[in-house]
Amino acid sequence: MSNRSLLTAVAVDGLGRDVVYTASWQPPVWVPALVLATASIVVFALYRRERQLISRFRCGLLILCRLATVGLVVFMLFGWMRREYQTVLPDLVVLIDNSESMAHEDQVVDVAAEEQLARELRQVGLRNASRINLARLFLLERGESLLKRLASNYNLHLRNLVSSDRSPAASIPASVVRGLVADGKSSQLGRRVRELLEQQRGRETVALVVFSDGITTEGELLSEVADDARRQGVPLYIVQLGSSSPRRDLRISDLVADRTVFPHDLVTVSVNLHSVGLSVNDVTVRLREEGITTPVTQVTVSLDANQSRRVNLSFRPDAEGVFNYVIEVDSQADEQQFANNRLPYTLVVEDARIHVLFVQDYPSYEWRYLTTLLGRTLQRNGSPGQSIEMTTILHQAEAGFVAENTMTLDTLTNEALNPEKVDVVVFGDVDPARMSQDLMERLREVVVKEGRGIVFLAGPRFTPLAYRETPLAALLPIDLAKTQLPSPASAVSENVTFQARLTALGQATEFMRLVDDSQDNQRVWRDFPELHWMLEASAVLPAARVLAIHPRRVAESGEPLPLISMQFVGRGKVVYHATDESYRWSRHPEGDQHYARYWLQLIRYLCPSRNSAAEAPVNLQAGRDEYRLGDLARIVLHFGDERLAPAGDDGAVVVVQRQGGRRHRVAMSRIDNRRGEFGGEIAALPVGEYRIWLAEPALPEHSPTAQFAVRNPDDEYVRLRVDSEELKSAAERSGGRYYAGIEARRLARDLPAGKQVRMQALPPTPAWNTGWLAALFVGLLVVEWSLRKHSALP
Repeated sequence: MSNRSLLTAVAVDGLGRDVVYTASWQPPVWVPALVLATASIVVFALYRRERQLISRFRCGLLILCRLATVGLVVFMLFGWMRREYQTVLPDLVVLIDNSESMAHEDQVVDVAAEEQLARELRQVGLRNASRINLARLFLLERGESLLKRLASNYNLHLRNLVSSDRSPAASIPASVVRGLVADGKSSQLGRRVRELLEQQRGRETVALVVFSDGITTEGELLSEVADDARRQGVPLYIVQLGSSSPRRDLRISDLVADRTVFPHDLVTVSVNLHSVGLSVNDVTVRLREEGITTPVTQVTVSLDANQSRRVNLSFRPDAEGVFNYVIEVDSQADEQQFANNRLPYTLVVEDARIHVLFVQDYPSYEWRYLTTLLGRTLQRNGSPGQSIEMTTILHQAEAGFVAENTMTLDTLTNEALNPEKVDVVVFGDVDPARMSQDLMERLREVVVKEGRGIVFLAGPRFTPLAYRETPLAALLPIDLAKTQLPSPASAVSENVTFQARLTALGQATEFMRLVDDSQDNQRVWRDFPELHWMLEASAVLPAARVLAIHPRRVAESGEPLPLISMQFVGRGKVVYHATDESYRWSRHPEGDQHYARYWLQLIRYLCPSRNSAAEAPVNLQAGRDEYRLGDLARIVLHFGDERLAPAGDDGAVVVVQRQGGRRHRVAMSRIDNRRGEFGGEIAALPVGEYRIWLAEPALPEHSPTAQFAVRNPDDEYVRLRVDSEELKSAAERSGGRYYAGIEARRLARDLPAGKQVRMQALPPTPAWNTGWLAALFVGLLVVEWSLRKHSALP
């Protein structure tokens, strides 16, 4: 048996055959070389003498035929034998990722490429360009040519990443590739590859081919097992499926808005607009009614990548009813998720007669203007629509005036403070001597316990200084001990007049919004006629909220003097005016509509909410159904019945609990000046499913709950961006190759041939005296004879 051999291979169902040709005659190398050299010299010498009789080209052909005949004879003298060995083909392992992220369909920006891909998918019976379908396409296209080629050259093992029976070693028949479902809940690529390497230990394995998006949610990364693959001699050939571009998304979340309002009230819908991985310029956020394309209102916003911005949409509904709205943002061409581009919003608009009780000691200008305004509003809206029913208590009213005006009384009684007949109290400059302690206590209870609203108007005679030691003092948002009348010096000062200046909180308070646009609203307030008098309060209570201030004068603490302030007391709302000159605002350059709107909005704001049947008394919800690990989880608590809301800005507490985990108490804070809206947030929550419920205030009859989930950024469908650098590194470190997209079509050509393992030898057959060699020998002689005959050579 000679070491000189020629090898070929034939594969059948994972088994191959090595065909080896060996020489029986084994002379020294110089012997056949000498024979060939001598024959060449003789042939050249013979034809050199005949060169003059024939052309150079024909002479060359004759020499070539003679030398080929001599070489064939020498080849046959070696006595070549054909020896066959049955072999096992080297293993090739193909791993197909079937985790949930492989069901994702990446967007193809190039339209032509997208159409071409769609045609190729249809040819193999696939409907969409999901990542797992791209793996199927590479294996099944052109009549399953890649699968067949791999199966003919290697002992092919098809594996999936996550098997349905949870067995990591499950093998996939080739026929099942078409029906493979991407439903694996996690991706443990590194661990799975390590398992396959252990299974292949001791077997001849040419490579491990991985069809995957490279997303590893648990355990080792591919690059972390690449070195072990290289040491074992199994390179990783990685085919990237999916886009390495950052995930792009524009989403709306964290809705805050009133749920029940009066007709023509200003409704502000506040949402959080968040951009992930893309910058947007002049994107439109709109609010429209469900089923109607024309927006009710819209704003244009620009965002940088990974930026959030609060967007406010304001409008005034002019009809009663239950309205289903949609807040939506324009989807972007390169977005990958569109479901979070919209939020539903239900608003109940209902009209109800508001009962206003106006208590005043004497007929001041403020009293005259305000009673005229509210009386005019009543006459104008006697039919369904805005309506105010006002009862006036005027202590110094003449008997004839009281007799002519059925809604005017000269004495405040307990009957007048019946909660069924009073929604809002306007308390002007009133002599406390005309009210008993019991009557003051009753008024306080109407606010604190019954949830009615009250606005105090400071006056030069009594209110509020004369009430320092009375039950009403607890309602006021100012510290009466540090409140005084303006000094005589300031009263005669040339700079005594002033304009109300809104604070930031005042600009955000809805009843202070006289026009929809915030900048126009500030202009309206700047154009109000100047005021001449106000009570000086050097301090407000801790729970008070200052909405408007004196533009120049400050207290000893350095804080501006408060002009309009408010607070929540018990179940009610309290607003305090440090002046009784708001009637001057009726002389606005644009007319008295801004003065009228301010007072109408203030009275509606103070009116206790009447929970609609369409709205739950208490509603609790998470800002989003799903958060990523590390995100702040936002929670919104809405009291449809504002009387159930706590008075304190931080009086509400919710409990957040993960299934099977510990409980977290989250303190909720009031949102702006919304009596019934609270918001809170909690961070550092582990991955899991969470339930929220209201802990404080305790409302046994109303127990709202909500759910949300926290997902790991590496969870399937949370992290969809392919880390191409990680895949490249794994392929390079293992000694393999990396393919992106259609580059995978080179895979079959690039794979190493591998070494076949011989199982048994088959009987040898002679190859030196085969028919094709004899035919070749005769053919060469015939060709040479023919050429000589046509050249007239002997």
